[in-house]
Amino acid sequence: MFTQEEQYTELLEPIPEPQQVPQNDNNVISEVTNVEQDGETVEQHSANLEETRALYESLYQNLAVEVEKVNSVNR
Repeated sequence: MFTQEEQYTELLEPIPEPQQVPQNDNNVISEVTNVEQDGETVEQHSANLEETRALYESLYQNLAVEVEKVNSVNR
């Protein structure tokens, strides 16, 4: 059985970085990733990926602050 602090600490493990694959982009003007969603192909631009990553990083930081508040109350 985990203590409450151990459970919160487990939630705070770092988010792994996406694997980076070297690419030859010399002739590429804009990098676009096509993904399939609900049977339809959807374009996902790299700017959207950066925004999504920034959002998740912000959510992670907010969670860390909340966990620290809970842990300090429970001490």
